[in-house]
Amino acid sequence: MIAKYKTVYNENGEIAWCELVEAEFCCDEMKRAFEDGVIGFGDSRLIGCTSSKDSNINIYHYTCFPEGTACDAIPIRFCPFCGKEVKTIEVKKAKLVKKVVTVKKTEFEVVDI
Repeated sequence: MIAKYKTVYNENGEIAWCELVEAEFCCDEMKRAFEDGVIGFGDSRLIGCTSSKDSNINIYHYTCFPEGTACDAIPIRFCPFCGKEVKTIEVKKAKLVKKVVTVKKTEFEVVDI
């Protein structure tokens, strides 16, 4: 499998998040596991995670407890189905640019007629 991704940097030059751009699957089983959410890019499927700084292909392991569910993202380097190497390739870089937006405000006043 080859996963091509984009890295987005914040204004301090730190990674804000990574996002999958394209995935080339090595076998039908890997594609199905990816579509089913058992395997995926990054750690954004973890509970409470809104953006992922992880650029790995991971197996998601869920453990259920009476108090709730815990999830771990376990990086893999080889396909668990066909054994081919799993590669992640950064194909794009982007940065967040502060954009100042002004809102034109309309105010009304009461006047006698």
